[in-house]
This record gives sequence, structure tokens and C-alpha cells, in this order.
Amino acid sequence: MYLFSIVEFDEIAGTITIMGGLYYSWYDTRLLWDPSQYGNTYEIVVPSKKVWVPYIYYLNPADNMVPVGKKYFTNRVYYTGSVMRNVGSIMKTTCDVDITYFPYDEQTCEIDFYAFGYTSSEVYFQISNSQVDMFYFRKNSQWNVQSAIIKPHDNVEFNGTITAVLVLKRHPEYFTVNILIPVLFLCLLNPVVFLLPAESGERISYTVTIFLSLAVFMTLVNDNMPKSSKPMSRLSIFLIMMIGSSTMLCMLAIIITKVYFREDSNPVPNWIIKVLHTMKFKWCSKLLKTKKVKDMVHVHDTSQTVNDDNVYCTKEQNIIFKGDFRNDSYQNNDKRNDENDHVLEKISWKQLSREMDQIAFGYSVFFLTVTCTVFIVAGLLA
Repeated sequence: MYLFSIVEFDEIAGTITIMGGLYYSWYDTRLLWDPSQYGNTYEIVVPSKKVWVPYIYYLNPADNMVPVGKKYFTNRVYYTGSVMRNVGSIMKTTCDVDITYFPYDEQTCEIDFYAFGYTSSEVYFQISNSQVDMFYFRKNSQWNVQSAIIKPHDNVEFNGTITAVLVLKRHPEYFTVNILIPVLFLCLLNPVVFLLPAESGERISYTVTIFLSLAVFMTLVNDNMPKSSKPMSRLSIFLIMMIGSSTMLCMLAIIITKVYFREDSNPVPNWIIKVLHTMKFKWCSKLLKTKKVKDMVHVHDTSQTVNDDNVYCTKEQNIIFKGDFRNDSYQNNDKRNDENDHVLEKISWKQLSREMDQIAFGYSVFFLTVTCTVFIVAGLLA
């Protein structure tokens, strides 16, 4: 077999169209002659309709089942009875597409050839060269031929069948530049929403814009892949995760903006502060202050500001102490009550929203980093 070019590889339809042909020969004892009796003629060219020809079909056509090569192809007959036939054709066959690692995928297409009308005992294929002839092959701008071989069919029931195996690897530069890199840039912009001032009023429109942009890229990717569930492209899974992340960030931006504009007449519940502390994995200096209290301190007058190395509160706020603060026994129980002597500061809703921004930004950056790293490593190991 020889291969001239890859005309088209349609991943969506699951078909491949190639320009190639077959070179095969057989022996016909009825075509023996003595060259000396015929003017030293050693070979002649005979039309196909004048001699017996085993027409070869491919078993997995995408359209109609037709033999390889037209009937008007001629045959070269040698005086030994050997007949050689060299036919070319545009072959459109089916191909199972695996898009798991799209656009860094590798496809394996098989073309089965069979001589219809004959049993394996009547017509048997003997492969003289297992490598497909690529001498006249013209390179394709989208696909690179990794290997091309001819082998007997794997199924013993198809004894009289040979299989051409083409391994194609995609050139990923187009999809990398036009889809992957822009998607990664959009994903990097996602966490930045929490760095925008809440009072600007642009957070919601910002996140919605990124969400719609990712949805557009999702559509572009789906247009270049077959509509199948198995196997599923990892790029599609990655985009779904990023769209889901963008949805969550949009919801968080709405919640944080609502918190920012809430009136201070309603104090921030203590359980919210504790939840934020847990999510930050440490005591936040603006929310929860841990210290050893040497003296009993209680502020009754809220009309003034108290500033001390250990105490901080603003006007119109009170300090709330939690723990055992008895003056006569605290110093003696210092070590015992270390974990119980926490000063819980009342904060405003605006301060709370800023703390929520920090937490949301940190978690979103962590999620984005892990997801992108896993996706890139999986693509490199493909």
C-alpha cells in the first residue's frame, strides 16, 4: 500500500479521507508463455476486463462500498504468469475518534481490505512489506502521520483480510494559541474580582463577562469535537470546572457586595467571625485577638476611642471579653487559661466584607492553581 495525502479527517463525523492505493500481484498459470516464441516479449499491459482480477474492497467505508481503483486500471502481465496491479483511489472510511486529550490527541485509524466473492482458501493475502510506502506523501497542515503499517486482520475469522493502520498525531498549535491560552488568561482574571473595590459596583458585570467568555470558548471547543460521551475530552471537563468556578465566584461577589452595603445598626454575629477564623486557619488580627489579659478592662463609655497595646475598638463600639477574668486569680491561672482568654472584637460589615474578599481570593487562587496544574500535567503525560 502507498499513501499520497490525507485529504480530510472529520473528527465530528468520525471519518477519514485519504488519497492512496494498493500494489498487489498474483499468479495466473493461464498467462504463461515463452518469450523467445513471441519476439522476446517478457511483459504486456492488459486491460482489467481481459484478465481475471481480484477486486479488493475496504470493509469500513463511510459511503458506498466500492472496490479500490476503477475497472479501467490496467494490469502488467509477465511471461512467468505473474500479474501486477497498481491502483489508486480516494478512500473515505470510518475511524473511531478518541478525543480524551484534545487538542494533544493521537488517533488510530484502521482500514480493512477484503476480496469479496472469494473465501480465504481461494484468495489469500500475503504481505510482502508491512510498511506503507510514504515516498510520495504530502504533509498535512493539521495531522502528522506517526506510523503507517499493513498487517493481517486481528480476528482469525477474517483470514482473507488485511488491515492498514494509520497513527495520526494532531498539530496542536492552532488550538493552543486560539483556545487554550485565552482560556487560561480568562481563568487568571477570575479571582481578581475580589480585588475590585466593592463600592465600584463593577464586580457583578465583571464576573458575568468572564462567565460568558468561557461559555463562548466552550462552544468553540464543542464545535470541533464529536458529539459523544465516551470518551469525554479533558478540555471539556476543564472548561466545565472553570465555568462552575466562575459561577461560584459570581455568587460570592454578590454576597460580599450585599454584606458591604449592610447597615451597621445590625451587629455582625459572632458565629460569622468564628467561621471566617476557621476558614483562614489562623486568628485574624482584625477579627479575633488572642492575648493574655493582665488587668480587668471594661469600657462603659462608648463616646470615646480607646487605643492600647492590647485593646483596640472604635467609637460606638464595645469590647466583649470571653473567659475567666477574675483579678485575684488570673495571674495564677495564666497557663491554664491561655486558650480560653480570647478577646472578640466587634467589627463593621465593611470590615467583614474585606475579610471575606481576602478569604475568597485566596481560595479561588488555590483552586485555580491546582486545577490548571493537573490539567497541564495530564496533557504533558498524554
